[in-house]
Amino acid sequence: MPENREVLLFTNRFPFLHGESFLETEIVYLAKAFDKVYIYPANSGSEYCMELPVNVHVLSPPGPAEMPLRQLLSRHFLLFIQYFFYELMASRHRWEYIFRFRWNFYHWVGLLRQAVAWKNSISAHASRPLLYSYWFNDTASALVMAKKMGMTATLKTRVHLYDFEEEFHPRGYIPFRYSEIKSVDAIVPISDYAYNYIRDQHPRANLTRVHRLGVTSCPASIQPSGSPLVLVSCSSLSHYKRPLLLVDLIAHFTQPVVWHHFGSGSMEKEFLEKTAQLPDHIHFHYHGHVSNPEIYRFYENHPVHALINVSDFEGIPVSIMEAMAFGIPVVACDICGIPEIVNQKTGMLLEKKFNPAIEAEKICTWLSDFQQRESERGEIQQFQRINYNAELNYPRFMFELKGYEKN
Repeated sequence: MPENREVLLFTNRFPFLHGESFLETEIVYLAKAFDKVYIYPANSGSEYCMELPVNVHVLSPPGPAEMPLRQLLSRHFLLFIQYFFYELMASRHRWEYIFRFRWNFYHWVGLLRQAVAWKNSISAHASRPLLYSYWFNDTASALVMAKKMGMTATLKTRVHLYDFEEEFHPRGYIPFRYSEIKSVDAIVPISDYAYNYIRDQHPRANLTRVHRLGVTSCPASIQPSGSPLVLVSCSSLSHYKRPLLLVDLIAHFTQPVVWHHFGSGSMEKEFLEKTAQLPDHIHFHYHGHVSNPEIYRFYENHPVHALINVSDFEGIPVSIMEAMAFGIPVVACDICGIPEIVNQKTGMLLEKKFNPAIEAEKICTWLSDFQQRESERGEIQQFQRINYNAELNYPRFMFELKGYEKN
């Protein structure tokens, strides 16, 4: 099999601002591994989040094929039958395709229109291109459909959490997942949790071994003193991140606290209104959306007692890896992939449904005990360097992407 000299990368918004900032590290390794990297962001912006390597090019994705619905269906009616028939036979959500036929039908048509556009665009680009989707989302679904329509390409996709766990979706299922998943050439999980979920739900999926994300290792941050507690939260302000619960938790700390939050989102107004009501001994600093280098500079120049994350759905957040790279312990909920990175050596786990008053007291006690054991910050860094190290993980993933590794 000839070696791929170029790769087409599909993202949500990267490399534009407010995109997948954690791709900033991986793109450097992609640029070294391939002669050319072409990025197709589903959503664009006016400003890049970083200066890209010279062999990385950003392209606009093609718009959906403009073709009358009747003509579209007449050309691809057999594909329509295949998709719906297979879901009715194989999916554990088969009744959804009957009771919500209209919604599923128009969703399928939307994917089909995009698939036709991708097939025409990509086929003109190269004879057998390597397609790398950062998410197993609608873009990846349209690429799968384009392959079913005859596009010759190799398609590999990472899976994180929201792009594979059906219970997370408002409808309770990912449309046509059973029809499409076996047509992806390689599904690359970033966690054991993702691997086990897909293996159990889709035994026929072309699943690779786990390829974790990673960050650059860093020197230890400044050792914090006893008081005040310096806490950091770093996440988007969206519903599943539970930002209002985070405010409730920190409001119950009885000792002085300096709290820094990085990240913005749809719940920003409610979040800031609630933080304005914090007790006088809680000093809050809102930084909003910042770049990864800014967060690194903050950790380099400020003592931090802990990073706190109370999300009820998470893969393995890069924000946790970044904090651990500086030896900062993490408090997070015992959900999804979190226990793979937060354990007795690296932090403290909370129950998904916790009482803020009770857990605030426990966290204060735990941080007091942790501070007496300075060597544990070194152990946290060692854990990151072994398990979530960009210099180890991304070169291994490049071998997987190029097809050198065997399952």
